[in-house]
Amino acid sequence: MWYEILYGGVFGITSFSVLFNVPLYIIVLCAVVRHGNRAPFNSPFFKIFFALGVVDLMCYSLYLFIKKPIFFGLIPEWAKPFNTPNEYVKLIYPWFYIFGFYQYQLIFLLNLNRFTCLVTPRFYLNYCQHKTTKTCIALLAVLSFIIGFPGFQMQAQISEYTIEIDGINRTMHYGPIMKGDVAPYLSIVWRLHVYTLLFLGLIMYAVMFFVTRRALIKGNGQNRSKNRPEMKLFYMALALFSVNFGFAIYFWLSTKTTSHLNEWILLIMSDIYDLPNGIILWFTCRDIRRVVWKPQNFKFNENLKTITVTPIQRTTSTLSTGYI
Repeated sequence: MWYEILYGGVFGITSFSVLFNVPLYIIVLCAVVRHGNRAPFNSPFFKIFFALGVVDLMCYSLYLFIKKPIFFGLIPEWAKPFNTPNEYVKLIYPWFYIFGFYQYQLIFLLNLNRFTCLVTPRFYLNYCQHKTTKTCIALLAVLSFIIGFPGFQMQAQISEYTIEIDGINRTMHYGPIMKGDVAPYLSIVWRLHVYTLLFLGLIMYAVMFFVTRRALIKGNGQNRSKNRPEMKLFYMALALFSVNFGFAIYFWLSTKTTSHLNEWILLIMSDIYDLPNGIILWFTCRDIRRVVWKPQNFKFNENLKTITVTPIQRTTSTLSTGYI
């Protein structure tokens, strides 16, 4: 029974992701690119989101084409022999860490984008526009590769083991898994990296909540209407950060036990973690839905160069788009 539930759960959520989540994510990213020279999609926020979307799909592809086939017993020849260090597996596994580092860093960059816009709008206008955003995205890619590069020196393999489930001994496969002296390094760096970014993110959101709440209490109806674009992206970034935070809690709990159940749950968590961002943007951004469902009815002002909005402090600034 438990084996059927486990197997069916992984298969069911994978099928749902492949048939629904992945296509929706691709549609959202295509909409952002297609209208990338027009408001609201020409903002630094959407530039970071597009980079995150590409990385999310790359991460999910690693699970979809590497980890999950092994779980389902579709073992490629290059993955054999089992329980033995494998050069092919060694070349593949570090990319799980590299793209994982990059995911968390891009989420942090989205948080930083919202923080500078809402808390320090003058600094945001002067230093946090497109050129700076592109530079940060590129530097984070390099940083992620540097942090994960020692992983190419570790030993990696596909694990085969026998486990009793519902009174039946079953032969299971899982991997890649890492072995050797480099493995503790990657594990420690991963924890420090993730927990540090999440801690900083919590501090930034605490400050942002205080600033936005004070501004909304003191602001009149007109100012609230002008602040709406910034707040929409604020809530989007908060939703993305919340998913990261929940995934980090799972990783922390998984360190308390070495049960194979953690490995199997991770196959489900990959769908929940890598693919929700497209759904979040779909349901929180009306403009995305409009350009996808009825693009001919989505009216752009071709002469629009700037929109004057009021950041949620005391200053009035001219921003490059209606959505920061």
